[in-house]
Parts: sequence; C-alpha cells; structure tokens
Amino acid sequence: MEGVAGRLLGTGVEAVAPLAVGDWSRAYALRHRGQDLVIRFGLEMTDFAKDERAAALAGPDLPVPAVVARREVDGVPVCVTERVGGVVLETLDRSGWRSVMPSLLAVLDALRAVPTFGSGFGPWDESGHAPRRDVQRWYLGVAEGPPGSVHHCGRDAIAASSVGAGALDRGLAVIGDLVEAVPSGRHLVHGDLVNANVHVDPGTGAISGVFDWGCALWGDHLYDLAWLDTWSSWHPPMDEVALVATVLDHLARTGVDLTDAAARLRLARVHILLDSLSYCATRGRDQDLVDVHARLLPLLDD
Repeated sequence: MEGVAGRLLGTGVEAVAPLAVGDWSRAYALRHRGQDLVIRFGLEMTDFAKDERAAALAGPDLPVPAVVARREVDGVPVCVTERVGGVVLETLDRSGWRSVMPSLLAVLDALRAVPTFGSGFGPWDESGHAPRRDVQRWYLGVAEGPPGSVHHCGRDAIAASSVGAGALDRGLAVIGDLVEAVPSGRHLVHGDLVNANVHVDPGTGAISGVFDWGCALWGDHLYDLAWLDTWSSWHPPMDEVALVATVLDHLARTGVDLTDAAARLRLARVHILLDSLSYCATRGRDQDLVDVHARLLPLLDD
C-alpha cells in the first residue's frame, strides 16, 4: 500500500491503515508529510473524476474533501483525498440527529443551488453529461443501466432471482403513473447520502464531509430526501426526527416550489428501491434482495 501511495504522492508516506471495504472500493488512511489523507482503490475512474468535480463545487455548506491525486496504478483506479474527521451520519442517535438537522438542511440547500453543467438526466459522467434526454426517460429506464458498468441494473437478473419480476413490473407501472409530476428542472443530487458517505462533527453537529460522488446525478432535488427516507427504517433514529416533514417545512418556508411533492417523493422511493432490487439481484445479495423487495411492496399498493 505504501508503494502505491508513494507512486502517487512521492516520499513521506506513513501510517497506512485500513478504513473500509465497500462493493466498489477499498479505503485506507495515511499520512503524507503531516497531512491526513485517504487512499481509495476503485472499479471505475469515472467515480473518482466525479469526486474531483464535486470538490470544485464545495462551499461552506457543502464540504467535499479535495482530491489530491488520482490515476490508474497497474490498471486499478486509485484516488487520494483529504481526510475529514467525524462520525458517520446514519450512526447518530436521536440527539445527534436533532443536532445535525440544521447542517443537513444547509447541505440540501447547497446541492439545490449548485449551477448545473453538462446535459441530460440521471448519473452524469466526469464531463457532466447524463444519458437521458429528459427526467421521465431516466425514471422509466431504471432497469436499463449501461451494460458493463458497475451501475448496470438488469431486468433478467431480477426475473431470475428469488423474488421474480412481478414487483419490477408493478413498480414501472407506478412510475409511469407518477412520472409526469416531476418538474423538468435539473438539480445536483448526491444519490447516496448514507453508506458512510457523510461525516458529522459530533461536537458541533455540523456535517464535516460529503464523500463518494459516484452515484451523483441530475434530477429532482427531492430525490436525496427520498433516499434518506427510504433507508430510515434501517437506522431507527433517522425515523424518529420527522425527517421528511422537517425538510419539506424548511423548503416551504424558503419559497421552494413543492408542487406534487408527495407524488415526487413516492416516485423517487419506488425508483430507488427498484434500482436497489436490480443491484442486489445482479450482485447475488439474496438477503438484501428479500429485504428490499419487502420494503418496496407497500409503496406499490398506495
């Protein structure tokens, strides 16, 4: 590990220690000439390029670690970023969630205010270009991710899984019924504000870092709220702070257009769960597949 870090950073690398292993990357802490850094080994350089693009959009209310270096080493995408302290957002207790809410609202506001670039809707590449011409096509294409990509979501895998394609077909029908409620505006959506991608200063309650922009997309700004709400029951304190009501009340008080907000949130939740269903099926994560399927079914009967 020191050897790879040295090839990117030069001499002075020390104190390398493992941090986390995810589906798409492995992360290690290190120090380089007195600076605390993180080195990650991933599957696609595009994800790290998106981290670098997001860092350029950072501000006081949207803290994104700077990318120090990134390139392929022996065919493996590698990225070094500043290390940010704090605890993981979804591990907060009820008191922690009450403390973090002002900062979380500020992050959501900052995401919504970022000037868009590139084109299209859905996950964007390092140039800011996304694959769908309009937001409706992106929602309806939930089971048609790019073949060969780690983001690929295949209908065949769902149909062959233990849950079958019934929920996918019903979910696509719900999306078809609701998709016209989505406004046509493009906003920056992080797309994964859990999974240890947000750190919080436990002393102040301020969000200290927003990481891993590989799932970032152009779409409805309510998508990030729907993402947090979708997984809240897996993190009970999130479910106890009236997250959706608090955010919607804040948006209403600041003059944000919330036309068809309930339909947009339901649409996003269905999309998120169908995407997760596809991901679990293609990855062979059978227990997660069953859990996601159970979470999806009540949304299809509303």
